[in-house]
Amino acid sequence: FLSVLIKVGIVTATMAAADKVSYMIGSTEERTTNSMPYYDGIEPSVENAAKRFYSKSQFAATALCIFGSPTLAFCSVFAIEIASFLMTLVRKGIIKARTYHVIYSFGLFIMFPAMLTTFFGGDHEAGMGTFRALGAAAIAVRLRLGWHLNKHLVWSMSIVMTYYLTLPAVSMGEALGLGPFGVAWIGMFTSIFDTLICFVGIHRYGETVSKDTQFFGRLWQAVKLS
Repeated sequence: FLSVLIKVGIVTATMAAADKVSYMIGSTEERTTNSMPYYDGIEPSVENAAKRFYSKSQFAATALCIFGSPTLAFCSVFAIEIASFLMTLVRKGIIKARTYHVIYSFGLFIMFPAMLTTFFGGDHEAGMGTFRALGAAAIAVRLRLGWHLNKHLVWSMSIVMTYYLTLPAVSMGEALGLGPFGVAWIGMFTSIFDTLICFVGIHRYGETVSKDTQFFGRLWQAVKLS
């Protein structure tokens, strides 16, 4: 259980540091997902689907850093770095916004086949790491995008719940005859369906910029005044 507490501490400290930097020199309103440019004439349903896919991919990247293998955790950096580079090209007029989204989406999507390889690669520990990461991401997505809870609470709950629910989920998959990672397959197909229904307007992307950062902003202001 000590490793769980360490994971919670690292994630919470990272988010707090990011909030502090955003408060001091960045923006607490404009983030990567909600401020990226979209091409003229894009259908609202397509934009909703893209934003939901981007958001869920970011949750998955964080979860892989917590539970996944070192290789998968490092590979998540590719989409982050390519997004910054592509954004610069868009602002300079070198590429169109549509090109940005195509390449960025590909950079996020390639992580999913990479995760699947751990289920078939024969390395049970790597597979379990991916399984835990997918579980944590699923819980975090529901708590954050669905219920709009505070992100520190979201990740603390997700990490702890994953710790306790992993073995029962593995047993459930085997009991259903789907193998140890059967629940993960169900979750992935559900997530794909959840994203696709954005195209028919059933889902609306909910902005998750809340009052999370205001707490750290007020705290930092109090420290400076003292």
